[in-house]
Amino acid sequence: MTTVAQKLLLIARDFPPDFSPGVPRIERFARNLPESGWQPLILAMEQEAADSQAATKLDDPSLNSIIVERCRMKKWYRSQPAAATTNKSQTTASAPPEGKQPAQSETPARPSRLRPLRQWCVNLKDLLIITPDKAIGWVSPAVATGKRMIREHNPQAIMTSGPPHSIHLIGRRLKLATGLPWVADFRDPWARRPWGHKKQNPWGQNLYPWFERRCVETADRVILNTEAMADDFRRFYPQWESKFLAIPNGCDGHLVERIEQLLEEVPARGDKEPLTLTHAGSLYRERDPRPLIEAIALLNQRGIAIRFEQIGNCSGDFNIPTFLRDHDCGEYVSLTPPVPRDEALRRMAAADLLLLIQPGTDLQIPGKLFEMLPFRKPILAVAHAGATADVINQYQLGAVATDHTPQAMATVLEDLIQHRQRSDADLRWDKAIHDFDGRTLTAELAATLNAVTSGSDDSPTTADVETPPQVTMTS
Repeated sequence: MTTVAQKLLLIARDFPPDFSPGVPRIERFARNLPESGWQPLILAMEQEAADSQAATKLDDPSLNSIIVERCRMKKWYRSQPAAATTNKSQTTASAPPEGKQPAQSETPARPSRLRPLRQWCVNLKDLLIITPDKAIGWVSPAVATGKRMIREHNPQAIMTSGPPHSIHLIGRRLKLATGLPWVADFRDPWARRPWGHKKQNPWGQNLYPWFERRCVETADRVILNTEAMADDFRRFYPQWESKFLAIPNGCDGHLVERIEQLLEEVPARGDKEPLTLTHAGSLYRERDPRPLIEAIALLNQRGIAIRFEQIGNCSGDFNIPTFLRDHDCGEYVSLTPPVPRDEALRRMAAADLLLLIQPGTDLQIPGKLFEMLPFRKPILAVAHAGATADVINQYQLGAVATDHTPQAMATVLEDLIQHRQRSDADLRWDKAIHDFDGRTLTAELAATLNAVTSGSDDSPTTADVETPPQVTMTS
């Protein structure tokens, strides 16, 4: 193993045992960087007990040897239980279907003259306390903790990973204060083409391009997790084209070993048992499972026995229990609350097909796709043409449903079931797992860190402070 000679201050909101969709990427880098001569120092957010999403145990020696410091968000910014929001979602989700009226007569509510003023006040509050996002209250405490860690441990470089993208403001401030090279890792787009409709902070969203530009101009390198995102940044910032590179998510070696163990424990499925299509992860915004559930029902009506297993949170906006009852298809669907990560892997190992839902974007590939590779099971991707579909099609990992109507998805799924056994399956999965090997991808990160710390790169010159764009305050 290469002697560890340099240290990296790696800043992200979450790190094990806290778990969120971005954690596997950070954990992968932290686990494998020492092999390439870099020792990570982790700065993460200390979560409130109610906010913690602990789903993994920090019992890995390679992680226990890493220095991890956590600091809390400022009290003013800490999220409070959104009772009003929850009630609103529940009211919307439980509204009677079209054609059905409540038992009691109701007088239509008159539009309140104060509604525009209330909305104006909400928008102003969002602008002041969640711009650019809800993690902004962590910036000052993290900068203070980061400065102390730099004094105590003398790292040679800084790396930030977002979202939340306000974390990149921490990296920018630390670079300007210390002069250390800074690498910004964008797991999702920020100012342009963000995934999913954002209802909050309409005024603050006007400032996203200004924040992004200041971070891009100051960073020594900007890493994107798909080549499509890297191309998007190169087109938008041609003056800094050489800064951008793509390092995708990948497969973790220790995870591959664990999945292989779980696959060996799966009992043989009986001929009369229905096939299982499993999705392990949250469903929200554009990740609407209802058309797929209708497709599952159509296949069962055609005599193709298949059931859908959802493991994880499902937005109340979809009101799935009512949907299942109204469409009389509850027998084909099982809904399971979030489970520990190892249990989710166990259920994925027992599945016949795996589901990936990523509509509404052509730039992003969910990290879940790379977690699916070691299972070597056909993947149904509900996605539009773009980065996710390209990987599925290039490696022939399954099928992509670009038409998201129930009838079209039923046709794609039926074809996938009929052709799920292929003679070249092992070769295809072997190549995908090899090309997205986490150790190799982390070595690319290490090479980038070597370049920005060795002086072989031209360090960017920080531009003069710009005036933020004017925020249009409309109700």
